[in-house]
Amino acid sequence: MKNKKNIVHFELKINQLEIALFTKELATLILAGIPLTKAIISLEKTHKNNEFKKILSHIINDLNQGYTFSECLKKHNKIFDDISCSIIQAGEKSGTLAIMLIKLSTLLHKSYNIKIKIKKALTYPITILIITLIISIGLLVFIVPEFEKLFLSFKAKLPKLTLLIVSLSIIAQKFWWLLFSLIILLVMIFKKAKQTSHSFKQYLDKIIVVIPVLGPFVQKSITALLFSILATLLSAGIPLIKAISYISQISPNSVYRVALNQVQGQIMAGLSLSESFNNTKLFPSNIVMMIHVGEQSGELEMILAHIAQMVEEEIDHNITILTQLMEPIIMLILGTMIGTIVIALYLPLFKMGALL
Repeated sequence: MKNKKNIVHFELKINQLEIALFTKELATLILAGIPLTKAIISLEKTHKNNEFKKILSHIINDLNQGYTFSECLKKHNKIFDDISCSIIQAGEKSGTLAIMLIKLSTLLHKSYNIKIKIKKALTYPITILIITLIISIGLLVFIVPEFEKLFLSFKAKLPKLTLLIVSLSIIAQKFWWLLFSLIILLVMIFKKAKQTSHSFKQYLDKIIVVIPVLGPFVQKSITALLFSILATLLSAGIPLIKAISYISQISPNSVYRVALNQVQGQIMAGLSLSESFNNTKLFPSNIVMMIHVGEQSGELEMILAHIAQMVEEEIDHNITILTQLMEPIIMLILGTMIGTIVIALYLPLFKMGALL
C-alpha cells in the first residue's frame, strides 16, 4: 500500500507534454528497428525527470515479466489514461505500435496546446483585476489616511464621494485582516465545493458555457479537444460507441459529458453520429453537416480531424479578438476604480482652490 501511494505521488509531477515527447521518441526508436523493451531502457537512461524515470523502470520490469505494453501502462493510470492505453493496445493488436504512438503523441500535443490557450486567455484579465484590487486597497490603506488628516485641518464639509472613500479607507485600515481572511476563506470554500460537490461543479460547467464572449470560446475549445481525440480513436480501429464512451469520460465539462452519454445511447438505438450530435444542440449546424458528409462518404475519421483543426484555428483567431476586447474593458475598470479614488481625494482641494 505504501508503494502505491509513492507511485501516485510522483505520477502527479509528470505533465502531458512529457508524455507526448516520450511517445514520440519511443515511436522513433521502434521505427529504427529497436525492440520495445530496449527502446524504453534507452529512454529511461536519458530522461531528466526522476519521477518519470521511476515509472519507466516499473514498465521495463513489467515487460520483462511478460506483460504487454498497454497492460504495463494501465498500472499507471494517473498519467496514461484509458484513451492512451486503448490507442497503444490497438497498435499492439494491429502490429502498428509505432504509428499509434505517433498518433498519440500528436493528440497529446494538441490537447496540451488547447489547455494552454484557455489558460492564457483567462490569465491576463484575472491578473490585471487582481493588480487593480491590490492598488485600490493600497490607496485606501496608505494614501487616503494622509488626505484625511489634511481634510480634517480644513474643517469644511466634504463631498459625498470623498466621505464614501474616507469611510472605505477607515474600514480597510481597521478590518484589512478580516477582508483578506474572508477572501482566502471564500477561495478555499470555492475550491473545496468544486472538488467535492457534484451539483456545484455541474452548475459551474453550465454557467461557463453560456457566459458572453468566454462561453463560445470554451465551447470551441472542448469541441476541438473531443473531436481530435475521437478522430485518433477511430483511426486506431476502436469502435465508435466505445470511442464515444472514452471521450465522454475525459470531457472537461459535465454538460458535454451528459450530452455524449446521450449520443452513445442514441447511436446504440440506431441513430447516426450526426443525428445524435445534432440532438444535443451543443454543436453548430455546419459541424453536424460535415459529420454527416463524413458518414456518407466513409471518411468520418478524416472529417473529424479536419473539424478539430478548423476549430483550433478559430480558437487562435478568437484568442486574438478576445485579448483585444478585454484590454479596453480592463483598462476601463482599472481607470474607474483608481480614478474614482483619486477624484474623491482631490475634489475637496479643487473646491478649496475655487473659494480662494
